[in-house]
Amino acid sequence: MKEKVLKIMELGLEVNEKINKSFFMSYFGHANGISVEIYRTGWSENKKADYSEQIFLDLESANQKIIKTIEILEELKGE
Repeated sequence: MKEKVLKIMELGLEVNEKINKSFFMSYFGHANGISVEIYRTGWSENKKADYSEQIFLDLESANQKIIKTIEILEELKGE
């Protein structure tokens, strides 16, 4: 799981270089979870994220959500 979370961070940094202010991620140690927001054309005030997900790493649903997040970031990186 750790490797996948690091992959999200790596891809997010790469995408953020390409599309300024497009990737936001937070880690919540007390809940063992991450929060990810992706703005396909960049963040601006009062703009809703194109993709927003809270992933609690101890839950069964975590792997599926992480895979989806990685796919979206890889797509944005390739654009």
